[in-house]
Amino acid sequence: FTRQEQVDERIRTNIIEAALIIPEGFETAVLRGESVEVELRSIQAMPGQSVVEQTVLSATQQIEGAASAAIAGGVLSRDLAQDYSEFEIATEVQDSIYERALEYWGDLPVHVRMSYVSATDTGPMGINLQDGFGQSVPGMGSMFVMFTIFGGMTALIVERQDWTLQRVIMMPISQRQLLGGKISGRFTLGMVQYLVVFAVGLAAGIYFGEDLLALLLVMLSFTLCVTALSFAIGSRLENTAQASGLSLLLTLTLAPLGGAWWPLEIVPEFMQVIGHISPVAWAMDAYHILIFQGGQLADVWISIAVLAGMALVFFILGIRQFRYA
Repeated sequence: FTRQEQVDERIRTNIIEAALIIPEGFETAVLRGESVEVELRSIQAMPGQSVVEQTVLSATQQIEGAASAAIAGGVLSRDLAQDYSEFEIATEVQDSIYERALEYWGDLPVHVRMSYVSATDTGPMGINLQDGFGQSVPGMGSMFVMFTIFGGMTALIVERQDWTLQRVIMMPISQRQLLGGKISGRFTLGMVQYLVVFAVGLAAGIYFGEDLLALLLVMLSFTLCVTALSFAIGSRLENTAQASGLSLLLTLTLAPLGGAWWPLEIVPEFMQVIGHISPVAWAMDAYHILIFQGGQLADVWISIAVLAGMALVFFILGIRQFRYA
């Protein structure tokens, strides 16, 4: 791949949103007053595109002004050094630099050519699917994982009411084995739900980052955390109506609060802080780093550690208050 092809590929896969290509010898050419072209490349539907373009134009104009003044000042200083005293030279140079700078501004030496990278995964409206599905796949996946696992609270109450749990405990198994089976069952269902959603995203051509191990660890830690939370809460419920209502309430509260429906970056700062009460927020932070920023395990280990810590606390609470009758 050429350098430009590498840049275009990183833009298409949403690792970066835009790139400014500056040719070799840029500074030397500008100081000589030669015409120079820099290139700004981006996806045509890039959000905030006009802002980026205007920022680049503003920066190049500042370079142009400084270069024009330096060129004019250098020429005039050399011309005037032999004819005037030091004070007179300074005065004349100051006035002449302004006049010469205005002349150079009339014929700007730096030009920006805006070109667009064609995106193979854009829809009929020209919207990059990576931007939308990169948020919705992990977001909706996390929400449905909670639906699946929190549904286990109702099943646990039904087992207790039907005396299924009491009969199972009379079998030649330890309480640790019984709890391990209940936990692993819900955990496995949650991971299957995650994998199904991510498989659909992968089939749609969504880029999930370079570090698949880190992605899997985020899934595991979030699913474990939600499983622990369901046991911590479900052990204290008395009937299926409570379990069903609370399951729906928790899912539809923690999901949007944690940024499953929309990025937390668009909400006020105080809501971003409150949102991290939800384990969804820590998982989505990690997903955004891996999917949109090309992050690695070292960049998301804090989120994984927080989710694992939450899981540990919830498991301790749930196991201590677990009731068999």
